[in-house]
Amino acid sequence: MTEITTTPAREFAAQVGRWEQVARRALAAFSLSDAPLDLYGHAENVTFRVNTGAGPRALRLYRPFRYTREEIGAELAWLTALRRDTALALPAPLVPPGGDVLQVIEGASPGSRWFCALFEWADGEFVGEQPLPEHLHRVGRLMAKLHAHSLTYRLPAPLWRATLGFEGDEAFFAGQAPLSSGDRAQLCEGLAVAREAFARAREAGEVGLIHADLHQGNYLMQGGQAVPIDFDDAVFGPFPYDAAATLVHVRHRPDFPALRAAFLAGYASARRLSAVWSDLDCFLVARRVWLVGWILQRAHQPGVRDWAPAYLRGHLDGLAEDLDACR
Repeated sequence: MTEITTTPAREFAAQVGRWEQVARRALAAFSLSDAPLDLYGHAENVTFRVNTGAGPRALRLYRPFRYTREEIGAELAWLTALRRDTALALPAPLVPPGGDVLQVIEGASPGSRWFCALFEWADGEFVGEQPLPEHLHRVGRLMAKLHAHSLTYRLPAPLWRATLGFEGDEAFFAGQAPLSSGDRAQLCEGLAVAREAFARAREAGEVGLIHADLHQGNYLMQGGQAVPIDFDDAVFGPFPYDAAATLVHVRHRPDFPALRAAFLAGYASARRLSAVWSDLDCFLVARRVWLVGWILQRAHQPGVRDWAPAYLRGHLDGLAEDLDACR
C-alpha cells in the first residue's frame, strides 16, 4: 500500500482549487465562469485577477465570518459614491446584469458563506518599499479628497461600518503570552494616548469614514496621481489616524521628516489641516497599538508564525519611539 503524504505545497494547491471553485460560481453572474484566473493575493481575503475580453478584472472573495453583508455592502457603496461624486481614479465594483453587486456563495464548511465582489482592475505602478517624497505628496492629496467626501457622505441604511476605538484592549493585551510586563505597560500608555487623541479629533470634527490601511501595497501611481485600492478595512475613525496608517510604514526611515512633510503638504493642497493634526505623533502611537493587536490575533496562523515575532518586536520598538515623540 502506497503511503500518501501531504506536503504544505500540496495542501496549498488544494486550497487554491477550492477558492477557484468559489470564484467560478461567483463569476457565473457575469457570464465569466470560464474566464482564465490568476491568484493575486490571499492575506485577509482572496483576490483573483480575472482575464476577460474587455480587460482584466479583480475578483475578491471575502473570507467567511469576517464581515456581514451590510458591512461589505457599505464598503462597496462608498466606492461607488466616490466614483460618482469625485474625479478620483479608483476601481469601482461592477454589478452583473439584473443582479447584486455582492455574490453570496456557500462554502464547504457548515454555515460558511463567501461574499464575492468583482472590481475594475486598477492600472498603475506600486512604489515598493521605498516611496519618495513626491509619492507621499500625491497620497496626502488623495487622502484629503477621500476625507472631504467622507464628511458629506452618509451610508444608506441598513449598511454600516464599525467605529474604531480602543475600549477594553488592556484586558486583551494582559492575556498575551508573547508580551513582557514592560510591553504591556507600554501598550497601556499607548492606549491612553490613543483615546485622548481620538477624543480631540471628535471634538474637532476630524472624523468620518476612512480607508484605514493606505500603505504602499494599497496605492498605485498612475499619471501623476495616487490610486487607492483595497478599502476592506474602511472604518469610522479620526482623519489623522488614517494618515498614521500610511506614515507608520515609513517611520523607520532616516528621511521620515521629509516624507511626513511631503504627505502633509499634499494633504493641505486639497484640504485644510486643522489644529488636531499637530497631534500626528499620538495617532502614530494609536496605529502602532492597533498593529500590535492585529499581529497578536494572527500570530498562530500558518504563513504568519514565521515572521510574526520580528513584526511584533518592530512595532513595539516603534511604539516606544512614538510615545517619546508625543510626550
